[in-house]
Formats: sequence, structure tokens, C-alpha cells
Amino acid sequence: MIPEHPEATPLENPHRPPVSMDVTMVGDDPEPTSLPIEKGGRKRPWSTLGKQTRKRHKELEVRSIRQPAPYDLDFNTFGNAAIEDLRTFIRTLDKSAHWAVTRSRIIENLQKEEPRGVLPLLLKIYNTPFDEDVITVTNSRSLKAYLEQQFPKPLLFQSTRDSRIGAGLLSWEDFWDFLRKDPQKTIDVYDYSIVVEAERTVRRRIEDVIKHWEQPRDSRTALNCLDIENRLAQCCPLPIVDADLHGRTLQHGELTVGKANSSWGNARKEFCILSTDKAISVIHADTAAQLTFLYVIHGRKVIYFPRRIDLNAARLLARVGSEYIKGYDGGWAKVELKAGDLFVMPPSCPHAVYTPDDCLLVGGHFYTSAHLPRTLEALRLQEENPQISNEDLENKHYEVLTRIFNKFDEIGTADEIKQAWAACQIFLDSRSRPKLPEKRKDFIKALIEFSKRVDKSFENEPE
Repeated sequence: MIPEHPEATPLENPHRPPVSMDVTMVGDDPEPTSLPIEKGGRKRPWSTLGKQTRKRHKELEVRSIRQPAPYDLDFNTFGNAAIEDLRTFIRTLDKSAHWAVTRSRIIENLQKEEPRGVLPLLLKIYNTPFDEDVITVTNSRSLKAYLEQQFPKPLLFQSTRDSRIGAGLLSWEDFWDFLRKDPQKTIDVYDYSIVVEAERTVRRRIEDVIKHWEQPRDSRTALNCLDIENRLAQCCPLPIVDADLHGRTLQHGELTVGKANSSWGNARKEFCILSTDKAISVIHADTAAQLTFLYVIHGRKVIYFPRRIDLNAARLLARVGSEYIKGYDGGWAKVELKAGDLFVMPPSCPHAVYTPDDCLLVGGHFYTSAHLPRTLEALRLQEENPQISNEDLENKHYEVLTRIFNKFDEIGTADEIKQAWAACQIFLDSRSRPKLPEKRKDFIKALIEFSKRVDKSFENEPE
């Protein structure tokens, strides 16, 4: 069956994209690129195409690729040894990383090599292997399609004047108005000026954070506010809401979509990350083997990640630590995120972050059916190597996974259930019993019961 919109279906062969792709326009409803046919089967020459069609093909010729803006890594360290170490780290990483190869950049290069017209260009695109560092998302439909698969590389949506993907209306000004309403409340901040790394997370009053922000940029040290719950406006794109396995599990138990007699509660939470310029996060993987989305509201972020993302990358992080960049298969890539951009990372993706300009982004963690086997493998790895993440495993993480596995054999596809069942064994066959949150016991019980139910269903499955 041919999909209605070719660009909305992830590539079955990642090295051979569909011919039409998204090369003719930016919007959500591209028209297939093909040569018009007249009556009698003759092909009409390009010179006689209609005005709108010629405009579309003109867009192919002139569409520019957004170039990353320059940024400064020669910033003031104020003679602080901790900041000097971080500056050395980010300079080394930035020098070794290259800008991520994207579909659009590959197409731009092919356009320069193929000046003869649209049809020869499309043929060349079809026959050229695509080795992207990120998977380009063009609209909500393509995001939805990729979230239904186990994607091996981060998903990237870059906004344009005419194309957005986020759901929220949160602005930079709205956020600061929200903070100023309760200046005496406290917030956890990561203060880079504190020499001892283990002591850098401190609790401060909001009014003190605001005063720090109001200082001249050249005279203030970097701050990262990582623990702000988004209570203003949901920014998560709808395809992520739909793919969120925990949300699907909660909805599965409801007998009605109406509000009367409903026990459903929205367990999905978003967080805000507020960062001054020059804030740096060293290499880490996000906790509990969750997928992570980042949606930029204001400013810029530069995200660094390995070109090959798998459990070996996470294992290497566990062995060499958070400031050692060598040994990662394929080296490092980087992307610039600006306002309106979306970045989605698969479970346990090692990454580092640099903030060139004051930045506000909204993020969140979630699980998907397709990635559940990878989640179990990566979670076990974090249990044995907690140093790979900058956050500890907590009861809440095991509670979410317990709910998921209590219902997963009712909501997953047959193949997804089998793959998750196979991955369960890394917990059930393990002899080690690491010291972890109490709710892990309930999680293990849920895995055992899930495995029993699936095993019994296999017995009744026809050959």
C-alpha cells in the first residue's frame, strides 16, 4: 500500500529514501514530484507547467539550509579552576565534533552537483546512500511515524517561519512573569562557580536567580536551572503525547472518554531548563532509560552526541567517565537548536550540552512501545553503572514501568510484546541484587507476571 504522504513514513531502507521526500516544500502537505502526463501518454515539458507547480520546483532550486550561528568558547573563567576545566572539556569536544549531517544538507550538496533540473536531481537522490547523523522530521505526521519505530539516531525538527511543531504558547516573557510572582520561593540551580562538583547543585531563592540574570553577561558565572516544572502551557508535540506508553497505559483502563466518573489523571510532566549563556553539561545519559524530547522556547543550545548510538556507547561512558571523548564509534556530531526546534533522543543516548546564549527550553521523558526492549537493557546497565546519568533512579521510575508491564500485553502489538518479553530476561535471569529503590521489587514482580501471561499466550498461538 502506498502511503498518502511519502515523507510521513520512515524509510524502510535508511540508505535509500523515497524519491519524493520533502525536497519540494516545507509545509505539511507536499505534492508528489512527478512529470505531468498529457492525454495520449506524452510527458509535458517543464516549461509548460502551471504557475503553482513551477513555484514548487523553484523552491527546490533556492531552498537554503539554515547555517549554525557562531559562538564563543573563549569565555571568561574568572580564574575559577572548575570553570576552566569545563571550558577545556567543551573546547576539546567541540573541536572533535562536526555539524550533524542531515537530509537537507545532503540534498543541498546534490543540488550543487546536479544543475540540469529537478528530474535528474531526484534520480540522484534516490540512488545516493544517506548516512544522516540525525533523522530529519518534517512535520507532525513524520514525527508520529518515527515514534512508532525503534529509531537508532536522534530525531530533529528545525522550525522555519512557516513551519512549527510544538503545541505550546509559552514565551520567554511569560516564563519570567511566572517566576516573578513568587520571588521568595526556592529553586535548585547548578552553579558552575563552585569548585567541588558534588556541591554545585544548591537551592536558591528565585529573586536571587533573577538578580544573577540581570548582571552583565561578561561579569556573571553560568547557572543552570534544571528542576522547574512547567505549569504554564503544554509544549509537548501531540505525536509524543500519543506515543507516550505510560499515558496509553492509563487511558487503557478507562471505559469512557468523558469526564463523568473518570479516574484518568495526566501523569505526563514537562520540565523547563533555564540556562545562562556559557552553561555546560558534560557527557551523560538521561536517567531510567527514557526517551527525551527538548523543545526550545528562547535562545540556543548546542547538543553533542556520538554518531553511533547504542548500548556500547553507554557502556563506554560508564568506563571512561563524563569528560573523556575518545573511543566513541564514528566520533561526535553536534546540532544547533533554536527557538521552535525539537530534538528527540532514544534511550540512554550519551550527550553533552553547551549554551551559547541565554536559553529556555521545555523537555520531558517518556517511554514508547518500540523502544521498550532497549529501555530494559539500558535500565539494567544504569543499575550496574549509576554514574552514566546525572540523576539517580527513584521509586517513581519503577512505579511507571510497573504500570506499563501490568498492561503491556493488552496494548502492545504481538511483535512488540514478544520483544519486550525476551528483554525481560536480563532482569529475571540476573543473580545480582543491586541496592536500589524499594519499588524495584514491584517492578520485578510485574515483569514476572507479564512473562507468565505472555508465555501462556504463546502456548495457545497457532504454529
